[in-house]
Amino acid sequence: MSRRVVRVLAAALPLCIALLPARAQPLAPLHRQGDVTEGLAASGQPIRIPIVLGARQFFFAQVNGIRVSLQLLDPQGAPLTEPARTVALLSDTSGPYTLRVQCSSPVPQRFRVSVLQWRDALPTDPLRLDAIRLLTEGYRQAELATAASRQQALARYTEARGAVHRVPDPWLEARTILGIANVHSAAGNTVEALAAYREAHALYLAAKDLPMQAFVRNAAALLHAARSEFPLAFDAYNQALAIRQAAGDRKGEAEVLRNLAIAHSSAGNFQTAIDTYQDVLARFRTLGDRYQEAVTLVQIGEFYLTLGDFDQAIRYARDALPLHTAHNDKTAQVHTMTNWGQALAGQGRHRDALLRYQAALDLSAASGLGWQHVGTQALAAESHEALGDLPKADTLYQEALGPMQAHGNYDGASRLLTRLGIVALRRGRLPDADTHLTAALLASEGLANPTARAMALTALARLAHQRKDRPAARTRVEQAIALVEEMRTRIDDRSLRATFLATRADWYDFYIALLLQQGDHAAAFAALERARARSLRELLLDRQPASAPLPHTALQSTLDPQTAVIAYHTGAYGAWVFVVTHNAIRAFPLPSSAILDAAVRDFRQLAATPGRASLGPYAQAAARLYRLCLQPAAAAIANRKHLVIIPDGPLHYLPFEALLHDTPRSLAFTSLPYLLRRWTISYAPSAAVWAALRAPAKDPSPPPSFDLVAFADPRGDLPGAAREVAQIATLFPPDRLRLFLGPQATRQSVTASPLAARSRRVHFAAHGRMPEGPAGAGGISLANGAVLNPLDILALRWRAELVVLSGCDTGLGPRLRGEGILGLTRAFLSAGAASVAVSLWPVHDESTAGIMAAFYRALQDGSPSRDALRQAKLHLIDSGLYAHPYYWAAFILAGRG
Repeated sequence: MSRRVVRVLAAALPLCIALLPARAQPLAPLHRQGDVTEGLAASGQPIRIPIVLGARQFFFAQVNGIRVSLQLLDPQGAPLTEPARTVALLSDTSGPYTLRVQCSSPVPQRFRVSVLQWRDALPTDPLRLDAIRLLTEGYRQAELATAASRQQALARYTEARGAVHRVPDPWLEARTILGIANVHSAAGNTVEALAAYREAHALYLAAKDLPMQAFVRNAAALLHAARSEFPLAFDAYNQALAIRQAAGDRKGEAEVLRNLAIAHSSAGNFQTAIDTYQDVLARFRTLGDRYQEAVTLVQIGEFYLTLGDFDQAIRYARDALPLHTAHNDKTAQVHTMTNWGQALAGQGRHRDALLRYQAALDLSAASGLGWQHVGTQALAAESHEALGDLPKADTLYQEALGPMQAHGNYDGASRLLTRLGIVALRRGRLPDADTHLTAALLASEGLANPTARAMALTALARLAHQRKDRPAARTRVEQAIALVEEMRTRIDDRSLRATFLATRADWYDFYIALLLQQGDHAAAFAALERARARSLRELLLDRQPASAPLPHTALQSTLDPQTAVIAYHTGAYGAWVFVVTHNAIRAFPLPSSAILDAAVRDFRQLAATPGRASLGPYAQAAARLYRLCLQPAAAAIANRKHLVIIPDGPLHYLPFEALLHDTPRSLAFTSLPYLLRRWTISYAPSAAVWAALRAPAKDPSPPPSFDLVAFADPRGDLPGAAREVAQIATLFPPDRLRLFLGPQATRQSVTASPLAARSRRVHFAAHGRMPEGPAGAGGISLANGAVLNPLDILALRWRAELVVLSGCDTGLGPRLRGEGILGLTRAFLSAGAASVAVSLWPVHDESTAGIMAAFYRALQDGSPSRDALRQAKLHLIDSGLYAHPYYWAAFILAGRG
């Protein structure tokens, strides 16, 4: 059968649909305009769709999907077009043809073929095909994603628009304008892109094309958000969302919601953002759309970067990168590698971060992703700055600033100007610093997210301080901290609040150092408390507003003359110890955090290694640490009996009871002048937390049903633990006691049984391990291989006055600036315990049984927990057999005491 093709060509449309993990269904046939067929395509396995065209017919079809293309074949199977997103044909002879769907992704992809037009030919169709040919070439150039190819794409789209005017064809004109808008958007030309989107939207409104109206409003909203024009962005997103919902387009609705989450994050609406992200992730997982799930993972990771949760950010980047690499999504790859580098930088691993940044820069440069190149370049500059290469940092910041300003991103421009100001400040170029920082503050005016403004204010405070203008420095930094406090109140999730504040800890450090230089010790202590264990304190005070820190005068009024609060601060601008008593607040300078860290490491190695050979070195290390940490404040605590230690930095790992306050008269572990012999010592995350734990409960609970609930030897390999609990049990009436021994000590018996929640004391005699890795990575070993981790404990609601963790390393865990150790102690205090006894290193099975028995005997005699633990330790020391600090010093009491 003879046939003659007048013109055949292919065009492409940048619209995708989700992955389809399920088995492919039979394809629906295509017979007329408006028909749609869907299926599953795999690499190397093309799918053929037969069609029959009549003489002098115009045929126009498109395929949507990820890395799928459409090709038109003649009746003999020879290709008439190159693979593309659309095909168009004008023929004067009837005959059978074939549409071939091909997939270039290594992962099978869902596709949808739609017949856009199938009708008798019109006189204008040759002109229409010319316009489609130009549109096709424009899209192909745009897909190359280089600066040169984008210019070629714009030229082809402009020609196509001229050809469409001669037809005319509103649908094709809208598609051509949309192509122009997309190219400008990818190149960072937001003003031109927004103008083109407005034109396209007007055409889709006239055509009553609701899906494309939603598409264009969503695209425009992204740009408005990038320009910090949040009212315009939210309005556009809501319009797009309403259209998707009315059409029942679940995937489209999820995509709009995801972009809305990005805008909320940029605007500082953090809790709304994370709630929306989690909703979107669940929707894509329900839909089985792995590609869009990966996109969402990247954006959630970026959100956690904003809040300073770097472990989570790395986790999401690590999960998403292989998926995006498999789909050859270069934009997402660059985003992911940049986010990963930023998270590494946040952890202080700047050389590792630069490797990630460089990989992202190489890929973005090769792919023409100019706007992303700028963002990555600015982040790389920060790592060079952190590594001390200030000239390199200055150059990269300057190179990134111009495109950022041209893009209309005032938030990004303000941050870059602030970094340039800080670099100039560090290089001693104060006039340049002033110019940059003043411009940064001006650029930040009116931004919905005040982070950039707070950064500029803090840097201006440092400039004023360097110029010896301390009043101006104090004013500026107080303005910045007020903005931080306001931003923090927008976050409901306590863990996110904690990481958010941790990333701003240096600002508080500077403020504290400034106040101390001015001799205002009380104000400095108040500032310290504002940055210390805030999320825990707020939980204990039933969501007391974050902007209302405990006044130091209120704390002092709760102290008796025999008690002193010893609060440490190891910041970027020096280390200090604060002593708070009922009638005074004083601060004393300490050696640097690095010196303290080395001294603590030496001490712990000796304290945790039993044997008489370590006696002399131990005495020297313990006496040195006392001189470093407490001797500067010796006069302020001389007449006190109870010291409440609030550690910071490396001092979190130090049992102060085992330090030596004087030169030993004889070298024997039984007679060393331990602090334990002079003071009763307890620990707390902050002064405000300690005060909250001591305050009467707002809703008094009924008396406890049990005096003790104990869980012991779950794995059957700690005979000392079983004996320990057996000894303790003899001190309590049987009806006031519940024991879960061996295989009975299950995770369910702790979390699901109401017994522990109704007990006055809860005791765990089991293996414990709390590494300094991610929160929740360790915990208490229970029966059947289960582990009770901090996340499990946070879900509990107990009223115990004491929880005892008689295992190894139960007082350790990951450390977060401001919040302290995020381990079992904090988790049990959050769950409702008043005090928690934990260990700071691996403990000895037999000696632990002895100290615990003596501890509970003293408790039953009526001693407060802190005094009971002190008596138990002295009992072990005086016994001689277990006098080495290894056996008794690991256990400390945190909380109310």
